[in-house]
Amino acid sequence: MPKLYKILMSLAMLFIIVTIIVFSFTIILTGVAIAGLFGVYRYYFANMKTKKFKTKSKEYTTVEVIDLIK
Repeated sequence: MPKLYKILMSLAMLFIIVTIIVFSFTIILTGVAIAGLFGVYRYYFANMKTKKFKTKSKEYTTVEVIDLIK
């Protein structure tokens, strides 16, 4: 009977350790996925904003340079 308890205790400890490792990797991979999606989101909207600014800057094609000499 004591051998059975040792085997069951070893299996329970192994199960707990494996569960902790899997949970940790799940948290890490979820964080990486969220960070990646946030980066894609920022990149996409940054490009949309620059496209809007580029279209507005095309309205002014001439520039006058004023040179002030002291």
